[in-house]
Formats: sequence, structure tokens, C-alpha cells
Amino acid sequence: MSDTVRGARPVARDDSPGRRLARRVLRNATMGVGGRTKDLEYAKLVDRYRPAGGREPRKQ
Repeated sequence: MSDTVRGARPVARDDSPGRRLARRVLRNATMGVGGRTKDLEYAKLVDRYRPAGGREPRKQ
């Protein structure tokens, strides 16, 4: 049987519940930061740690 579901991303063998939780927390912290702050340094910091597959970094 395959480790993937049709349409889902493959799951790495070392993907633990803790890693999945950390990705969810990071994704939620970075979503919509552009609308929540006018602080460009903060937005740059968040863009730096945004998970892959997120939006493009903010253009200045």
C-alpha cells in the first residue's frame, strides 16, 4: 500500500507529530502578516521563516 493519498503530498518517514504541529504553528503565525502589521522589519523576519510553498516574500 502506498504512503500517500491521491492528491496529498507524500509524508516523509521521519515526519513526527511534533514536526507536523510545528509546521502548523509556523504556518498560522505567518499567514496574513502583511495585513496585521505595518512594521517592515517584522514582516521581513516572518517572510524569512515562512514555510516553503507560502507566498512570495514582500517586495519593498
